[in-house]
Amino acid sequence: MAKAVWAKMEKRESRECRNCHELTDMLVEEHGRRARRLHKEAMEKGQHCINCHKGVAHELPQGYEG
Repeated sequence: MAKAVWAKMEKRESRECRNCHELTDMLVEEHGRRARRLHKEAMEKGQHCINCHKGVAHELPQGYEG
């Protein structure tokens, strides 16, 4: 089930997350060093939330190896 939801989110470019967490609206300079670096890289690559944040809002399925 999780893989189906992730595929749907990837297709919709994490629209569900971006309703509140648009990457371009974040104050990246206020993030921690690692998050700041990774969010800047994600913006440059045109990535969206689900590319990196699988398992953040919901636990990963048992046995998941991503």
